Amino acid sequence: MPVHIQKLLIGVVVTGLALIGSGCAVMPTPLTQDEIQQRVQEDLTHLTEFQEPVVRPITLFEAMARALKYNLETRVQGLKEMVTHRQLDLAHYDMLPKVVADAAYNGRSNFSGASSRSLETGQQSLVSSTSAQKNIFTSNLTLSWDVLDFGLSYVRAQQAADDVLIAEEDKRRIANRVIQDVRSAFWKAVGAERALGRLAFLQDWVSKALGEVHLIRERALADPLTSLQYERELLSAQREIQQL
Repeated sequence: MPVHIQKLLIGVVVTGLALIGSGCAVMPTPLTQDEIQQRVQEDLTHLTEFQEPVVRPITLFEAMARALKYNLETRVQGLKEMVTHRQLDLAHYDMLPKVVADAAYNGRSNFSGASSRSLETGQQSLVSSTSAQKNIFTSNLTLSWDVLDFGLSYVRAQQAADDVLIAEEDKRRIANRVIQDVRSAFWKAVGAERALGRLAFLQDWVSKALGEVHLIRERALADPLTSLQYERELLSAQREIQQL
């Protein structure tokens, strides 16, 4: 074969392999911001679609119960605990003996026959016969139990039991933290609601005091430094009221 034809064939093969490799390569496609936002909205809708609506004022105990039921971290930890229990069940099953079942099917279009000849005369001595069926089904069941496998399975089961205890403790810890957060937020809301009227009165009083300070400073009825210091204290009090 001429050299130029060999080079041409090599080039074609290399190009084909490159095209095949590029076609088999899977390139990840990043999500757009719109797709991410849509996914977030769908997840939030799915998380809140089964929540009971609030139709009356909520007491502290109702707020705690709703937090434990609908809090996302609590729900995730509950699923983790469920997974650890399933893993413990599987670890218990691993300590049982191993059972292996096997089945096979062999079929022929005709019978498997045999005939015999006499060693002295060379003539067929018996009629052709068979001792097997055309279709044969075989099955086998094996039961095995190994001491080493049992020991390893027992250790894994103990570790799985420890994981269950850890998951239960994590769930209890998260529930306690959620209850503490709810209690703190609830009483802050109650205090803010009770003080709302007083805060409005105090806000009006501070606004009037600021107006009087501006008037005193414009008319030079007091020391300017004292007026500025008093105005700064009033503005600081106004900011604190607005934050509340």
